[in-house]
Amino acid sequence: MGGRMPLHMTATGRILLAYADAHTQDAFLAAPLEVRTPYTVTDPAVLRAEFHTIREQKWLITTRQVTVDTGGVAAPVFDAQDRVVAAVGIVLNLEEHHLEDYVEMVRAAAAQITRAIETGAP
Repeated sequence: MGGRMPLHMTATGRILLAYADAHTQDAFLAAPLEVRTPYTVTDPAVLRAEFHTIREQKWLITTRQVTVDTGGVAAPVFDAQDRVVAAVGIVLNLEEHHLEDYVEMVRAAAAQITRAIETGAP
């Protein structure tokens, strides 16, 4: 595995795509999407539906997208104008961790970074 990681495969990448403008989403989803495991989601309709869910719940869990034994948890980081400027995420081994146990921790980290950006005081 070399090079850059395609956005559609990672939890943080999908967070960024979910909050991207429609033109950016359309352009990304129009290109062929790389597959790394039998579970990698490449269907634009499925990804668009997930983007909607991400914007509603403000977090995401992915599983088996990059490797069959890992998953990710991510949440958006906002600026003072409520624009997503980053995403916080972790990748864990699925046999050793329950990803749901980390959702609130990741959301709290993203919220702390958001507050620092909004106030200008890290």
